[in-house]
Parts: sequence; C-alpha cells; structure tokens
Amino acid sequence: MQSTVLIAILNWGLGHATRSIPIIKLFLSKNYTVHIASDGEALLFLQKEFPDLVFHTLPTYGISYPYKSILLNVMHSGFSIFKGIYRENIMVESLVEKINPDLIISDNRYGARSRGVRSVIITHQLRIKLGNRLLSLFATGLIKFLVNKFDGIWIPDYGDSKSLGGDLSKAYQGSKYTYIGSISRFYPVQLAKKYDIAIVLSGPEPQRTKLEVLIMQQLKNIDKKVILVRGKIEDGEGYYMNDKVKIVNYMISEDLNKLFNQSELIIARSGYSTIMDLAALGKKAILIPTPGQTEQEYLAKYLRDKKFYYSVSQSEFDLEKALENIGEYNGVLIESNDLKNIISTI
Repeated sequence: MQSTVLIAILNWGLGHATRSIPIIKLFLSKNYTVHIASDGEALLFLQKEFPDLVFHTLPTYGISYPYKSILLNVMHSGFSIFKGIYRENIMVESLVEKINPDLIISDNRYGARSRGVRSVIITHQLRIKLGNRLLSLFATGLIKFLVNKFDGIWIPDYGDSKSLGGDLSKAYQGSKYTYIGSISRFYPVQLAKKYDIAIVLSGPEPQRTKLEVLIMQQLKNIDKKVILVRGKIEDGEGYYMNDKVKIVNYMISEDLNKLFNQSELIIARSGYSTIMDLAALGKKAILIPTPGQTEQEYLAKYLRDKKFYYSVSQSEFDLEKALENIGEYNGVLIESNDLKNIISTI
C-alpha cells in the first residue's frame, strides 16, 4: 500500500517554499502520495512547481515587517502568528482525518502536527536573536517549547565549521534533533555567462516593494548586463528597462537555477534558503537583510565576518559602492545534501 505524506510549508517570502522542493521531490521519488499545504504566494509558487499534486490551504500567519524596531514588529505580528498556529493545528487535524497520512513534514509551521501521526519539523532557527538578551531568551524558550511538540526536528545545516546558520541553528540536547545538512533546489551547470548581475527579490511586504523601488532607481544608469526577478507570482512577460536591464516577475526553479549559473554575481536577501542556494553553486553575492528581521541581519553579519558574502543594510544600499567593496568576498561552496539518508530517521 502506498504511503502518504502531508508537507506543510510556511508562507514567509518564498524561502521556505523553495527549500521544500528537494524534500517534496525526495518523497515523490520514494513513491509517496504527496499532499502540500500552505497559503499565499508560497502556495501559488508550489502549485506552479508541482501542478499535478494535491494542495490544501492553511491559515495565514500574517507576518510583516512594517517597522524598523523588532519589538514593534513582534508586537504587530505576534498575535496574528499565534492565532494562525492555533487555527492551523485544528485544520491539520481535520486533514489527517480526511487524507490519513503516514507522516507530516512541517517547514516552520508550528501547528502542522498531529497527536496520531508522526510529525517532523524542519527549521534552522532554534535560537532567536532579537537584539535584547531577555527578549531573545524568552523567544528562544518559546521556540524550543513549540518544536519539542514534534516527534523529530530536522535542522538543514551542519553542526561543525561548515555551518551556514551559526548560533541560530545550534541544536539542543536530545535525540529528536538531527542535522540533515544544507538543502537546495539548485545544482551547478556549466553555462556561458549571460548576466553580470542577477537580482532576486523576496520576503514579506512592504519591505520587498521598498527594496524593489530602491534598486530600480539605481539600475537606470548601470553599465552592466542585469536581470531583476521581482519575486511576484504574477502572470506577464518580462520587459527591458533599457538595453542592458531586464525585469521579470518570477521564474520557476529550473529557470532560476539556470539563471544563477549564468550570472557572475547575485544580489538577494540574506534569507537562509537563499544562502543555501548560493552555497550550493559557490556564487559570489551581495546580501541585503530585510529591515527589522533580526535573523537575516544576524546571518548577513555572520557570513560577512567569515568573508563569504558582502552585505549592506537596505537603508545604506548603494549599488555602485557595493560593487566596489565586494572584491574579497568570494562566496563559499558547500555541496547540498541529497537527503536520501533522512528517510531512515522517519
């Protein structure tokens, strides 16, 4: 009898959706019946990637970063997030009765679990950085409480010098925690260079749009061949801003993998999934953390201190200056895990 897996994915930009692609493909290769549950643009993105699968809509977490202050952002989104987790758990229990899965895989959806079905959460963020020690300790304790409700915790990182997540992904003691290595939908391909710079926008609004407006203004006079992927799941063909700058709404993973391999330099947010994609290809990059998202701010600084990627805040971003300063930051090549070994942990 064919086994069934329910894979629930957080809609927080597109990072969680993109890094779930290898997980989904893994279970398909093992002949599982795969159901996918998410919401918003992550759901739309995955429907385009896997048009033949069955999809379910979960409640939104309503995450946004309208303020520069992380405390204000937490207060703004906190109630909405916990309401979403509560509603999500009720809906997942209802889905369990309907589709009878053998396994639930959650990518950072803390309510996507069931008492009657083995439930595993994928997360790289076990320790929270909020810029305030007491707040960070409280938030870290809360995350520990939430993830320990799952039967297993898969950490997409390495517990050694190859770690891309630094302090964020350090596991707690216990048999539930398993490092599964870096995961990425991307793979190296030998292709001729087509673009000097590929810019990929992502993340929650309104900061995604603010960065788009800022970069579009600076691209008007750039003397390099550039492509900008807006990260908007909308129909419509691309257009040229001028004879060197092309604008597109989005790309499916295979096309984006080709684009990254054809580009000399990548400019993107410092989201963890993006970092794993860059490391899988050994690409040079300029990282711009989402304002108010302390996880991305920590990762940008951590990887800049390791001399992997140049980074700059959104408020100080100047494309010409960034290109001048990137010289010593050559990226890092860390082959992504093929994930075959994680089946044995289920």
